[in-house]
This record gives sequence, structure tokens and C-alpha cells, in this order.
Amino acid sequence: MVCVPVSRLLLAMCFIAISCACFAQDMFIAEDTNTSAPDQIESTTAQTAAPFDYTYGIAQLRPVDKLAVMKTNYPALYAQYNKGRRMKTTGWILTGTGIGSFVAGIGLVAVAVEEEDDEIGAAGAVLLVGGLAFMGSGIPVLAVGAGKRRRALREFDRQYQASEPPSSYFQLNLYPNRVGLTYVF
Repeated sequence: MVCVPVSRLLLAMCFIAISCACFAQDMFIAEDTNTSAPDQIESTTAQTAAPFDYTYGIAQLRPVDKLAVMKTNYPALYAQYNKGRRMKTTGWILTGTGIGSFVAGIGLVAVAVEEEDDEIGAAGAVLLVGGLAFMGSGIPVLAVGAGKRRRALREFDRQYQASEPPSSYFQLNLYPNRVGLTYVF
């Protein structure tokens, strides 16, 4: 059996926790600055075709179209949806790390009981407590993030279904060197 000093085990746990936090933060920053393939699909879908026919309504929208419409027409709801999605991802990372630490802690405590080694038992206890802490913080973050996403989508559906198809109107378009009048029907 390999004996690992408690200080090295704690150092390794800290490294893993910091790496997970940095990975999650980089993922969110990269998500905001770079357009990913789904974002490009959403923007081309919103530009090339009408997202839905008014006879069918919002229920017929695909999720990509729904997010594209939300992004262009309801930026506050889209921001709430994004915040919920990020929180949910962070919650999954924390919960997964907690479960892994908890399982590793159980394994170390079992080895310590079998070999009667107090150092391994202490490391296992630290992993158990750390795993419970990560799970205890990850599960509420996951639930709150999922709730924010769900509320944003529900509010979007409510607002979009309440709005009627726009009636015909004239629109004045101002360009740098010209002015245009458009009839929208």
C-alpha cells in the first residue's frame, strides 16, 4: 500500500479545487468572448428566416430558435437565462467534485481502518468533509441556476404568447447618407 502524507494530500485537494474553479471561470469568460457553434447557428437562424409562423405560436419553436428570439428581442430575459445556465454548470462542477472527494474519502477511511493507519484516516476524513462541503454548496447552486433558467423561459413564453402579431406600419430608416421609408406588413 502506498502511504501519502496528509500535507501532500491536502495540497493535491487544493490544487484540484483551484483547477476546477479556474476551469469554470475560464469557461464562462471564453463563452462570453468567443462565439461558439450554437451561437453562430442561433444568429444565422435569426437572420435568415422567420423563427416561427404566427398561426402556430411560440410552442412550435425549436430551442435554438427560442433562444435566438430571446437574445434579440428580450435581452434582460436572455441575461437571466445565461446567468442561470452558468450557475447550473457551476453547481454541477461543485457537486461532481464533491461526490468524487466523498467517494475517495470513503476509500481512504476504509484503507485506514484495514491498515490501522491514522494519517490515511485523517486524509480520508478531510476528503469526506471536503466532499460534503462541495456537495452541500453545489446542490443549492445547481437548483437555483435551474430555477433561473426555467423562470426566464417561462416568462419569455408568457410575454411572447401575450403579444399579438404586429400590425402593418410605416418605419423611417435613417442611414449615414440617406433616409428611407419602409412599409412593414
